[in-house]
Amino acid sequence: MKKIFLAVIIFFTAVTLLNADGIYKRIKFEKGKSSFIFNGAVVGGDTDTYIFRAKKNQDLKVSITSVKDNAEISVIKDKTEKSLENMADSNKTKEFTGEITESGEYKILVKPSEGNASYKLYVELENRYFEF
Repeated sequence: MKKIFLAVIIFFTAVTLLNADGIYKRIKFEKGKSSFIFNGAVVGGDTDTYIFRAKKNQDLKVSITSVKDNAEISVIKDKTEKSLENMADSNKTKEFTGEITESGEYKILVKPSEGNASYKLYVELENRYFEF
């Protein structure tokens, strides 16, 4: 009986540790759609990660709202882990708007500034149209 109880405790501890970093979700825009809205919650100390592909010259808009106004985002280039240009000063913010300067994978990191945060994340990625 003790062995079963110990095995159950070890199992649930392992599951808790594996999930301790928040969620990791790939954003896939539906055909014909350029925006994505996700309602989520992140525990203090954890980071929710959203990954997506973007092409050079696309316009990216990301914003976050939270019940306690305590959720913040960082937008980074996946391979270099560098913040995008407009975020270099603050590195954490409530919104980001900018042009994608290099095609590739990008991440949106969501963290609570304090405690736990329930949030709504809005992501829009549009092709830039040039006028001649």
